Amino acid sequence: MAPVRYLLAFALLLAACGEAPSVTESVAPSETVMLKPCPTPDPGRACEYDHATLPGEMTKAMAGDYQAQRNISEAFTNDAPWIVQDAVAGCAWRIVAIANRPDTSTYNDDGMYRIQCERLSATDLAQARGQAAQIKGSIHS
Repeated sequence: MAPVRYLLAFALLLAACGEAPSVTESVAPSETVMLKPCPTPDPGRACEYDHATLPGEMTKAMAGDYQAQRNISEAFTNDAPWIVQDAVAGCAWRIVAIANRPDTSTYNDDGMYRIQCERLSATDLAQARGQAAQIKGSIHS
């Protein structure tokens, strides 16, 4: 979880921009993948699988696991109807994964960066970079 000071700073920043969440809304940090209930039926049990594995993937990502960071980035932007999509958080996690990429990696994170991040507005991209910096500072490696 993000330290309280980061959440407070984020809320103050949003308030300054006139976009502060209402009392009934919550600020969802990029260290949390928000999940919705699974559909019935759940073809291929993909939703059930994501509900079972994504919390553990987030724990591994926050511990510095490169593949888990890639998986979390994908989860935020994969259009699964049971995952609350967040393009800014998906881009932020892609930036973190690229920074943590092993030298021996053959994955095309740069291509995924273009897909996930270059379509963002300049404001959203700046926000993603800020979130990535916060995530990097919070990783328990």
